Amino acid sequence: MDRIFIAGNGGSGKSWLTKHLATKLLLPLTHLDDLHWLPG
Repeated sequence: MDRIFIAGNGGSGKSWLTKHLATKLLLPLTHLDDLHWLPG
């Protein structure tokens, strides 16, 4: 498994789910907001 993409409405628990999945599956976690709002 290379990637898991989780989409949903605001407040639906996406961040909670991704944190728990990343911990259980020992996968890196990257939020798209972190990539989109990079300096510059």
